[in-house]
Amino acid sequence: VLDITNLPGGKCEFLCSGSEAVEFCVRAAKAIKPDAMLLTFYDSYFGAYGEAARKDVREWYLYDWHRCSCDDNGDGCRGECREFSEIPFNKIGVFLFEPGSSSGLVKFPPLKLIEKISGKIRENNGLTVVNEVTTGVGRTGKWFGFQHYDLEPDMVAIGKGIGNGYPVSVAVLSGRAAALLENQKF
Repeated sequence: VLDITNLPGGKCEFLCSGSEAVEFCVRAAKAIKPDAMLLTFYDSYFGAYGEAARKDVREWYLYDWHRCSCDDNGDGCRGECREFSEIPFNKIGVFLFEPGSSSGLVKFPPLKLIEKISGKIRENNGLTVVNEVTTGVGRTGKWFGFQHYDLEPDMVAIGKGIGNGYPVSVAVLSGRAAALLENQKF
């Protein structure tokens, strides 16, 4: 798993469902960045329960890349609009990315937008968590949906295809994230 996610030196926690893998990653990220907000897209689906499913507006910033003013050709946000500039990156420490929204229509966000968001997160020494429950294990033509972007995640939640029909999932942490988590009460 560490080889195919390209996270050598990382750690894995095997669980039973995609919801559990995403929730594990969210709680791990919050343990590492306890005072930071989490950024995601408004239509992302992260499971049926827990903090990830709730997306409490006091802790999460939900961005709608479909309704921005720089989307003049129907491809979505490029991060060049007023709406993008209003994202409070100074408060955000975690980007939870679902490469293809599973909310009824799988549509990959624009490459330029993801590059801008991940760059801002890196500038602030934040974490990138990728939800690959729906898009992982070869469903996009690559092992994982995040591999279509120039993205180095700190955590990856994998489910569905990883168990070939058996109820198994895995939360994958990079070596950096695992080391940061070891210093926390988690």
